[in-house]
Amino acid sequence: MLIAVNPEADTYVISSNPNANQGTQTRLRIGQLSTPSTNRAALRFNLAAWPHVINPAVVKSATLAMVVETAAASAAAGEVVLWEPAPWVETTVTWNNMPALHSAVAAAFAFPTGAGTVTIDVKAVLIEALSVLGTLTPSFLAKKTDEATNANWFCHSREAASSANWPLLTIETYEPGRLPLLGIGV
Repeated sequence: MLIAVNPEADTYVISSNPNANQGTQTRLRIGQLSTPSTNRAALRFNLAAWPHVINPAVVKSATLAMVVETAAASAAAGEVVLWEPAPWVETTVTWNNMPALHSAVAAAFAFPTGAGTVTIDVKAVLIEALSVLGTLTPSFLAKKTDEATNANWFCHSREAASSANWPLLTIETYEPGRLPLLGIGV
């Protein structure tokens, strides 16, 4: 079964303007625009319509696709981690009141040097959200791995004019009753 879902909420938070909310912006900012100004993008997905995914054994693959509108001139490493499952509201969350990071698992990816779509393998992060945090509304946080250097990316948010450019979480699951045999030596 293939599940494709856009975020129910997305925003970005800024360390240099820690009380500012960006929940209505059409772009998500990730990286460092100027020193010291760290930007992190947050995306929350609601998987309640597919309760069978709470069993991590059914998750075959999971990817997060984000459309990059503007990119830094040089490539950089990024990562997707989780926020703790605490309530947050797209139009009120800020750097100062964002949930704590749950960074036991991270999904590494490379930021592009130009516009285009970046696709991130978030299977391990999703499984961490489902099995350890026990949530069907995981909140992913996309950030630069090295937040001390200047490099910045703008990705489309769910407020962008074209829904074709919105972030997209795609989960492929095993069919019920057709789970792979796990733990059997080959």
